[in-house]
Amino acid sequence: MVNNDIRSGKCCRQLQFRDKRCTAANIQTAHRFFTMAVNVISKVFGPFKTVDPTLVNAKNILSLSTKLFSEKGLVRLQDGRATLLPFMVRSLRKLENMIREEMEKVSAYEILLPASVKASLLEATDRADKLELFKLIDRTDKKYILAPTHEEAITSLILTTDIKESALPLRFYQISTKFRDEAHPKHGLIRSKEFIMKDLYCFDVNKEGRCDTYNEVQKVYNNLFQRLGVPYKCIRGGDSDLPADYSHEFHFISDIGEDILITCRNCGYAVNSTITDNKEICSKCSSSDIDTQNGIEVAHTFNIGTVYSERLKALYQAKNGERRHLELSSYGIGVTRILAAAVEILSVDQNVRWPKMIAPYSVCIVPPKDGSKEENFKTFANDLYMDLNKILKGDIVIDDRGKLTIGNRFNQNKQFGFPYIVVIGGEMAKETPKVEVFDVYGNEKHFVSPSDVVSFIVNKINKDSETTCVTDSRMDKIDDVCLESVKGG
Repeated sequence: MVNNDIRSGKCCRQLQFRDKRCTAANIQTAHRFFTMAVNVISKVFGPFKTVDPTLVNAKNILSLSTKLFSEKGLVRLQDGRATLLPFMVRSLRKLENMIREEMEKVSAYEILLPASVKASLLEATDRADKLELFKLIDRTDKKYILAPTHEEAITSLILTTDIKESALPLRFYQISTKFRDEAHPKHGLIRSKEFIMKDLYCFDVNKEGRCDTYNEVQKVYNNLFQRLGVPYKCIRGGDSDLPADYSHEFHFISDIGEDILITCRNCGYAVNSTITDNKEICSKCSSSDIDTQNGIEVAHTFNIGTVYSERLKALYQAKNGERRHLELSSYGIGVTRILAAAVEILSVDQNVRWPKMIAPYSVCIVPPKDGSKEENFKTFANDLYMDLNKILKGDIVIDDRGKLTIGNRFNQNKQFGFPYIVVIGGEMAKETPKVEVFDVYGNEKHFVSPSDVVSFIVNKINKDSETTCVTDSRMDKIDDVCLESVKGG
């Protein structure tokens, strides 16, 4: 609500660092603030749900991320499905945009395929009865499947077009809801019946081109996970319903992960336990110095070949006029799974912790409490919001719940996981006014001059965006294994 002093034209306290006398300009500034689209905590729908703490980490019952998502009003879960609430959707959109930035680097174009696919397409590739599928029959008795992936659908799209060699490679991706009739949904968004996935499909001229594409995408996937800052491993892929020559998986390391990752400490080679017969000896260097960890699979890349184009008759015209089968590779990222897995790994006790790049808001401003002796400084809080918003463009939220104390609001916003909390409180009333800036993730408190606070926060956020994932000394070696030339198959 608009401060009553501003409504009535009463003069605000004059500060040493900024003239707050009641002028037409000040009233106009306040009017602009309260008529612009302002992100405020009081308007966010987030129905809190208390969860029995004894269920956290109990076997097969509840993960930390599921507990926090429910308690903080971020996600409502039901029967393997999820309703994502406002803060969660903001994080989702940030992650999606990061993915789009990486897809642009490999010249991939975004499309959107239907969620329902003709059952005959999956029957042609022998996948109709091998997957946990949701199957539909429409009123004309036509059979459809809610797609878990879209290899058949994208290949079907391509075969309707006369593709010439000069048009290749073709690279298409989408970010959309997928479906899998999980028998045992588990850990909320980590294993669910509906999930949001980024799937990329690339068509190439020959095996060499396909493998070049594969290595390009591997690099941008690594770049994405390094930007997120969550420790991860890239390993040789395990069992899958896709018929690929070989594949790689990206995992976040977590005790609740259902995949067993086997890593050689000697050479760095890492594989899913499902593809090795001897789990105590490295299949690459024969070392017995083996490390075993649990992982949550968050991405998978498949070097497929011509299986789909042969079965669905997807051809291109070579330069010599010959008709040849297209070479396919496909690449998936579990978008909602990343959100849950990252929070699972990074969070501490009651405090949600996101990868900083995808926190719902980067900055939360906490103005003085209504009726407090610092109440006049609300005008400064409003000004600060507008100044920051010019640079951070909607990535700021103001906690306008003035009936609550600063301490109460600070603790709640810390639990939401906002990386930076700016408190306009008692420090502003001192002879040398200061703004309190809390670096929540770094557990640091800074007293900043009001005139410097914008540049201080922006510099902090810019440094965060430059930070990449720091893992153990084996990570570079593991990445080399994943990015090595695989043209030989």
